[in-house]
Amino acid sequence: MSTPGPVDALLAQLASGALPAHVRLGAARGGLPLAPADLLRVQSHLALSDPEASVREAATEALLACDAGELAEIASGEGISLEAAAFFAQTPGIDSRILEALCRNPACPDNPIAHLALGAKTRIIEALLLNQVRLIRSPAVLEALESNPGLTAGQRGRLAEIRKHFLAVPDDEPLPPALQAEMEAAMREAEEEETTRASAPPGAAASEETDGPVPAVEGAAAIDEGLSTYQRIIRMSPNDKVKLAYRGSAEERALLIRDANRVVARSVLRSGRCSEKEVEGFANQRSLGEEVLRTIAASREWTKNYAVVLGLVRNPKTPPGMSLGFLQRLVNRDLNILGGDRNVTEVVRQTARRAFVARTAGRGGGK
Repeated sequence: MSTPGPVDALLAQLASGALPAHVRLGAARGGLPLAPADLLRVQSHLALSDPEASVREAATEALLACDAGELAEIASGEGISLEAAAFFAQTPGIDSRILEALCRNPACPDNPIAHLALGAKTRIIEALLLNQVRLIRSPAVLEALESNPGLTAGQRGRLAEIRKHFLAVPDDEPLPPALQAEMEAAMREAEEEETTRASAPPGAAASEETDGPVPAVEGAAAIDEGLSTYQRIIRMSPNDKVKLAYRGSAEERALLIRDANRVVARSVLRSGRCSEKEVEGFANQRSLGEEVLRTIAASREWTKNYAVVLGLVRNPKTPPGMSLGFLQRLVNRDLNILGGDRNVTEVVRQTARRAFVARTAGRGGGK
């Protein structure tokens, strides 16, 4: 996503109507000395949002006339903007290479992808299905794709597998005692191995490191190496998932944290390899179960991180009692935003609003 800078200021002027029509028309036609990605962002904004039809049409025509290969390269990059992604997703006639690049780009915002998923054709559907991490992370994208009338039976089956294995609501009933004991034993074994690995001499530890996913899961030996990460994981036994949660990669943990089995998800959070950045992402994900968020919120180590706290408070799945306990940690700007956020529970929103008013009374708002 684009960082604040001159282009943001220009977009703010465009949105406010401060620039005359002839200036906006020139910008729509590509007449600004900007880098390609920045120019694409401005033209996309004009194509979608300008109040005058002539400006919207000029921007759309100019973008459709651009080289599709160059646009696909921008669409696949980390700097893809929300405006450009929204334009590609909403505009008829966009080259399929651009749309495929957009679907495969993990940096692309979810909202445009959800819009695109509603009416995507076969090739684009396949591109969306290849990014299982996005489908699991964003239920809105998954639901939009499930609503697509062009899905084949096989594609619907793949979506059903994702929902079953990673988005099923965990049963509130306790696990059978035998399975609980077996999985806890697997957790202890994995923790002991991690402790042994961490205490090994530096040279020995370094020799064991690899650039790819850690393959030290017993059941993984029988799994076809040609399968995707998602396909490998759904074929694993619960015990092997627990072990992978401790030993695996960030991509594998992003899938395992959503596993319907609570012990598997808990193992991800107990893994010494789970980074603070990953936990920030988990705290912001509204499709995670309450137990996962409760575990994060109860950790003093993780909640030292302001981004984790903010993500938890803004997440409607976080138990309200825990969210309320974090409100005093928020800066005024975030407290004010939370007071108007209708995605959180009423008690959290009202308490945030009252706290903001109490803090800023007579002080002009502050930061």
